[in-house]
Amino acid sequence: MSVRSARYNRLGLRSPKGTSALPLERDAWAFLDVAGITSSRQQEAIIQLVRDLKQARLWTKMKAIYPFVGGTATSHKWNLKDPQDTNAAFRLTFNGGWTHSSTGALPNGSTGYAETSLDVGASLGQNDLHFSYYSRTERNASGVEFDMGAAGDPNTGANSTGMRIRESGNLVGRVNANNTTVANSSSLGLFIASRNSSTNQQFYRNSTQLVNSAVSSTGLPTVTINIGRLNNTVATVYHAQRETAFNTIGNGLTSTEATLLFNCVDRYQKFLGRAV
Repeated sequence: MSVRSARYNRLGLRSPKGTSALPLERDAWAFLDVAGITSSRQQEAIIQLVRDLKQARLWTKMKAIYPFVGGTATSHKWNLKDPQDTNAAFRLTFNGGWTHSSTGALPNGSTGYAETSLDVGASLGQNDLHFSYYSRTERNASGVEFDMGAAGDPNTGANSTGMRIRESGNLVGRVNANNTTVANSSSLGLFIASRNSSTNQQFYRNSTQLVNSAVSSTGLPTVTINIGRLNNTVATVYHAQRETAFNTIGNGLTSTEATLLFNCVDRYQKFLGRAV
C-alpha cells in the first residue's frame, strides 16, 4: 500500500488515486510517495506547505524546494517541486559527512555538501534569481563558510552567487555580483537572497529585509549550486556547518514575496515543532 492510501480521509482530502485528486493534492502526494513519508503529521505539513505556496503564488517561481522531512538522507533528497530521482529534477545528492534527523540535515563543516544539479546559468536568469536557507544552528563563523553557493571565480566575485549567513557578525552574500556585507546578529531562521533587477540584490532574515544593495549583476555562474559549501572552479570550497531544515532555488522575489515565503516556511516549521 502506498503512503497515499494512509489517513487521507482524516486529512480531509479527496481520494489521492488517479486523476480524481486535486492538482494541489497530486503535487503533495507525489512527493510523499517517493519520500516514503508515513507520519500523518508530516503528511499534513507537506500538504499545507504546498497549499500555502500555491495560494501565495510562489509555487511557479520555484525550481527546487527541499523541505527536509522524514529524518533520513533518503527522504531528505527529494525536490518537492519535481520529485523524480534524476539530476534533471534537481534531487539532492549528499556527499561527505552529514547528520540527518527529524529536525533537518547538518553538514560536518569539512566534507559535507549536497549537490543540487541545478546549473544557475542554464536554469535561471542573470537578473531573476533567489535562493533560501532555513538555518537551525546559531554559529558565528570566524572564517569563510558558504551555506549555499556557486561561483565562476570566487576570488574576484565575478559570475558568482552565494550566501554566508553569519561570519564575524555579518551576513555576506552575492547574487550574480560582488559581495554585499551587512551586520547580522543571529544565524537562526530563514535567510533569502534575491535579485530581480540588474542593479539591486536583496537579503532577508525571516520577514526583515537586511539590505537592498545597489550592486549590478556581473554574470551567471557556470557550475551547479551546492548546499553546505560554495561550488566553484577552484580548489577552495568553504564548507559550512549549520543545520538546514528548508531550502529553495528559483526566480527572483520581491520584498512582498520574500515575506510570503517566510510566512509559508514559518508555518511549516512550527507545524513540525522545529521552528527557531
